Amino acid sequence: MTTATAARVIESATLPTAVWSDWSCLVRLVVSDPQALTPAVAQLGSLMRRVDRVASRFRIDSELNWANANAGRPVAISATLAELVDTALGEASRSNGCLDPTVGADLRRLGYDRDIALVSDSEDAVVEHSGPRPTWRDVGLDLFAGLLTVPPHSSLDLGASAKAHTADLAAAALHRRFGCDVLVEIGGDLAVAGRLRPWQVTVAERAGRQGQQVSLHEGGLATSSTRIRRWWRGDQEVNHIVDPGTGRPAEGIWRTVSVAARTATHANTCSTTAIVLGDEALAWLHDQRVAARLVDRDGLVVTIGDWPG
Repeated sequence: MTTATAARVIESATLPTAVWSDWSCLVRLVVSDPQALTPAVAQLGSLMRRVDRVASRFRIDSELNWANANAGRPVAISATLAELVDTALGEASRSNGCLDPTVGADLRRLGYDRDIALVSDSEDAVVEHSGPRPTWRDVGLDLFAGLLTVPPHSSLDLGASAKAHTADLAAAALHRRFGCDVLVEIGGDLAVAGRLRPWQVTVAERAGRQGQQVSLHEGGLATSSTRIRRWWRGDQEVNHIVDPGTGRPAEGIWRTVSVAARTATHANTCSTTAIVLGDEALAWLHDQRVAARLVDRDGLVVTIGDWPG
């Protein structure tokens, strides 16, 4: 996660729009009321800074890093971090463990031990994990007491759910405060709130690339991909989506998955889980009752559910 740059207002947009860079990704905010844009940008930026302070794996002073450094012992945490961890554990359960916050140590072994903008190729080979693997079920969270216990010999990474959950929180909060329609996108995780029908959204594998325009009526949309955030470790090209069962990068049949669901958090869980599941993804997504667009390694596109067109 990085410090936000100044927001840029898009003058040619149909609705008042601001874009900027934060958390090493594109942030986009769209509102239906021009008077709400400037204070809404400030409120979203404030929320993202609060999440960064408590949950960033790359800040030595974050609450999450303090809990990771004290793995095996309960640590007092804020209500903000407790909510983020609780969400991560809930999504881990929903995904049957395919989206597991205990992969923090695996990401470090793969070289993702700093902000993605600073990750570079290395001649060092990937060090394989040894010993029993902790899972999300081993995480101790006492919401009443505000205590978090990270499993011994592991560390948590909330990147898989915190970004989408922040988008959901921001869209709902901004709609409540300003009474207008709101779209919040943080690095491919998109949430909408209000009554505007429909939102026109472009789904693509990379920001700024050509893609499919879809109509999003409500909820959220998320895209997960193994085509971005890639680097080399020794003679192996790795990516940031980890299969918790192996501790290694997911390299199944799907390279990119986009999902429309009732929230950005649910959509993100489904898109990332589908990449980890590979051959089993279509059946699992069907059970989740979501609409999805999947791109395989050869570029073939498959859609399921009522994918918006």
